Amino acid sequence: MNYPVIPSIPFVRSLKKCIFSIGILLCSSAFVKSQNNRFTFSTGAVINENDFSWSIAGNLQGQSPNVLSELHFNNITSLGFYLSGTYSPVKCLRLDAYYQRNGVISGSGEDTDYKGDDRTDPTFQQPFSSNKGYLEVLRIGAKAIFLQRGTFSLGAGAAYKSAKQSFAILSPELTDLRSTYTAKWRGPAFSVEGNYVINHSFSVGADITYAVISYRGEANWNLIDIFMQPLSFAQTARGHGMDYSIKFRYSANDFLSFSLDGMFGNTRVFQGTDISYLRNGMQLSTQFNGSRNDYYGARLGATVQF
Repeated sequence: MNYPVIPSIPFVRSLKKCIFSIGILLCSSAFVKSQNNRFTFSTGAVINENDFSWSIAGNLQGQSPNVLSELHFNNITSLGFYLSGTYSPVKCLRLDAYYQRNGVISGSGEDTDYKGDDRTDPTFQQPFSSNKGYLEVLRIGAKAIFLQRGTFSLGAGAAYKSAKQSFAILSPELTDLRSTYTAKWRGPAFSVEGNYVINHSFSVGADITYAVISYRGEANWNLIDIFMQPLSFAQTARGHGMDYSIKFRYSANDFLSFSLDGMFGNTRVFQGTDISYLRNGMQLSTQFNGSRNDYYGARLGATVQF
């Protein structure tokens, strides 16, 4: 197969937004009056790195061959900012929202086609650069605290989560190559979280999230004449994902706190359908073998509570 571009996301602009937001938090903390801490607002910087891959078969039965074409995106590093807020209408219930936007700064990949089953007899193999693109995450949900024992608490929640990542396929030797592949993961997510207050200033927490995923991948293959543009082919399937995080928090006072979070996770998308859209008006369908995404990252931010 051949290749997609993603408009480069101006990371400097995102960083300015992050610094400006943190500045507002620092200033506002001096004026906020306590209202039993029903509201919180957080912002900060975030870094992610992930490996992503997918493949298709030669026909709808998953044969001829069982892996016809396969793409790997490796070490995709992105930097950006996040915004989050919570509202607690009662002590044991928390409504929350989270938004994150990253710009890709580095990465690479490889596109391989095969003639034989089980990835044998390769007919095309091309490495490429993937140092442009973006990652966007939105989550809206609610959590309830069902166990409170002194300085330890345990809660559970449900949310709707949408993640979108656009990958570039570029080459310094082939300047006309400007293809893109955009992956979208959406669906309900269910989580369990624990928090332990070490003392008045420090606390540590962790959570585990399981998500049921509806997946859609869209490609713009700009160098293959038979494909339509901007939508050359689309892939749909279902899958699941797991996210894990650990959080360290330092409270400067009753209004302002700082946090450092580490997270990692994975998604597995199963067999589905790949539909190619051709310039002659025809559509060709084959089996989408699935995709895999593994990531890790970190967040550094500040929170105002009032």
